[in-house]
Amino acid sequence: MTRVLVVEDDHIIGEMLTLYLSEEGFTIMRAETAADGLKAVSDFQPEVILLDLMLPDAEGTEICARFRQHTPLPIIVISMKSAVADRIQAISAGADDYLCKPFSMQELKVRIGAVLRRTYASASPHYQATAPSSPPSAAIAVQAGLALDLERRTIVLEGKHIETTFSEYEIMKLFYQYPARCSVGKN
Repeated sequence: MTRVLVVEDDHIIGEMLTLYLSEEGFTIMRAETAADGLKAVSDFQPEVILLDLMLPDAEGTEICARFRQHTPLPIIVISMKSAVADRIQAISAGADDYLCKPFSMQELKVRIGAVLRRTYASASPHYQATAPSSPPSAAIAVQAGLALDLERRTIVLEGKHIETTFSEYEIMKLFYQYPARCSVGKN
């Protein structure tokens, strides 16, 4: 299992990341401050770090630079700061990737796989980083031209993949699990 350190002080975002990534087969540790995150790097020994740039004990690209000084691990910045200058500064300070909030959880999963592939491919030519796969299950639920791929956590409408946020996917999954309760206009 891939170990991911989530350094995020926003409780709701931190919990959403923890829940989603855990369901996808990652092992998660969460820290709410830069100091706790730096300590977790040695205690938890993650393979990738998700790092918010606005924490209570540090802010901005200095956080990224501090993490980079302590570890060569891949760092993906997750931030509300969406200006190009902020992204450039973070990557210049040592980030390997940058995602602006709000972002798609599916995109985050793919980016984690990409930074792991780039990081560990040079260490071992036979390494093939892939995101953890879900256990086999009834993978696809279909109703009225709409398919819900439970294994990949995607929605397909008439053959086209629909990009969703974590919350949107979870709501759609509830509609599928409880169709009688979610009927509109039926008495």
